[in-house]
Formats: sequence, C-alpha cells, structure tokens
Amino acid sequence: MNMIIGIAVVAFFAALLFYQWRMTRNAQRQVGQAVAPMDPVVDARLLERGKVLLYFFSPSCGPCRLMTPRIDAAARQHDNVFKFDVSQSTALARQLGVMATPTTVLVTAGKIETVKLGSLSDDALASMLR
Repeated sequence: MNMIIGIAVVAFFAALLFYQWRMTRNAQRQVGQAVAPMDPVVDARLLERGKVLLYFFSPSCGPCRLMTPRIDAAARQHDNVFKFDVSQSTALARQLGVMATPTTVLVTAGKIETVKLGSLSDDALASMLR
C-alpha cells in the first residue's frame, strides 16, 4: 500500500514538472511571431513607441496578486504597459498563446520579443521596459 502511494506521489510530481516544461516551451515558441492587430489603444501605442508590455493575469491567481501591484506601478511610469484579465480578454490571450497566469509578453516592432511566465522581480520587469 505504501509503495502505491509513493508511486502515485512520484507520478503526480512528474506530471507537474512535465506540465511546467510544456508551458515554458510553448511560451518560447511564441518568440519571434508576428502579432496581429490587438486592442486599438495597444496598437496605437505600439506604432508610436515600437514596444509594448502586455501583462495577463487572473484575479484568482496567487502569484498574480503579488505581481499586479508591480505592473500597476510600471504602468504609472510607462504609457506602454497594459494589463489584461484573461477571463475578460480571452481572444487576445488566445491570440498570443497565453496558457497560464501571470504571463508577461514584450512586443517590439510588431513581433513577440519575450514571453515570461510567473511572477517577475522588479529588476526583471525594469529590464523588459528598457
């Protein structure tokens, strides 16, 4: 019986690691892809600045609750930072291949430059905005 429980625990963690690896791999496949027209405000800012940072979150996501205040602070300092609730912006999230939250996407010159999964440090966020 203990052996069965042990095997089940190992299988669970193996599945969890595989899922995380797959999400990261899918996110990295998006890099370099051209972005179709999105939101009118985002598109205008992309044309004006050449670079936008898109943050996808879910209100029920624990790491998102830690990351969202950092994004809000960045949005007050930079006019090219946008945040999207995936439950309300499903089409845009699907278009950009967002499969987990939080996801931060940097779009430069109409192409996806960087995709980051999970909560980012202040330094990582600042480097994306440079």
